[in-house]
Amino acid sequence: MTNLKIKNMKSINEYVLSAIIIAFLTVNISTFAQVGIGTTTPNANSLLDVEASNKGFLPPRLTTAERNSLGTQLLITPDVKEKGMLVFDTDLTSYYYWNGTAWVAIAASGGGYVDLTTNQTIAGMKTFTGDLTPAGRLMLPMGELSFVNYSSPYNLPLNSLSTGGTGTDNMEPVNAPVNFVNDMFTFDATGAKVNTAPSNSKLKYTSGGVLTPLVGRYFHIALSFSFSPGTTGDIFVFGVSKNSVVQDSSKLFLKAGNATDYQSSAMHVLLQLMDGDEIGFSVGRIASSGTSSVNIKSFNFVAIGM
Repeated sequence: MTNLKIKNMKSINEYVLSAIIIAFLTVNISTFAQVGIGTTTPNANSLLDVEASNKGFLPPRLTTAERNSLGTQLLITPDVKEKGMLVFDTDLTSYYYWNGTAWVAIAASGGGYVDLTTNQTIAGMKTFTGDLTPAGRLMLPMGELSFVNYSSPYNLPLNSLSTGGTGTDNMEPVNAPVNFVNDMFTFDATGAKVNTAPSNSKLKYTSGGVLTPLVGRYFHIALSFSFSPGTTGDIFVFGVSKNSVVQDSSKLFLKAGNATDYQSSAMHVLLQLMDGDEIGFSVGRIASSGTSSVNIKSFNFVAIGM
């Protein structure tokens, strides 16, 4: 009986020793070696190497609400080691990583990721091949000039006569000194809008900054205005200038009515603008002799990039 008891204790000790050795080896493997799933030769520079030919890797899958809730928690207890945390948003079907302060969508291959559901600033040219239906306002590269004064219109003297010829042809720029709103479409090298104080009735196209100007592009220029003549029956020519030269393709000839009445008109012009080009609104008077003027009650000058 005593011999049997000693023999059983010896067997138990052997099992305990074997377990300790196995545990020690496991700790060493976990500490110094790589872990391979689907491979017996994991990459020496990786902690985890997963190989498969017919299966994929599934990270944590969260709804947008769950992802936002997790982000709130991460901000409460920030940890630098949390940067790079990866999740898959099942609502937006996109991968997101945590940059330490916010979730960032991983860009799709072939270009920057455009998320139409959130506010974004995307640099560079983007081409959409399908239909794009925005729920809100669609912002395009543009500039806008607006002037309105119902009680005291802007009076522009026209002392030199226009002949209806080519070029500027003695036409004067409409440069309203007051009650004038100028939304310059000027951008810096990063593509950010430059809020330049209005100094004249011109729009300057700066495509990408002095150091990184972009190629020219076509602009649809829409111009609506109301005016009255200084002399009843005057004939005027209205046009769009580019770099202070009125473009012949933009000219519109109008015969005014009574000097006490206002009339309205509109014009649409297509112009190609290069980096640094300026456009403006000009008017001239066609007559055989004499001097007169034109009273501008209002005008709206919009350039939309195409």
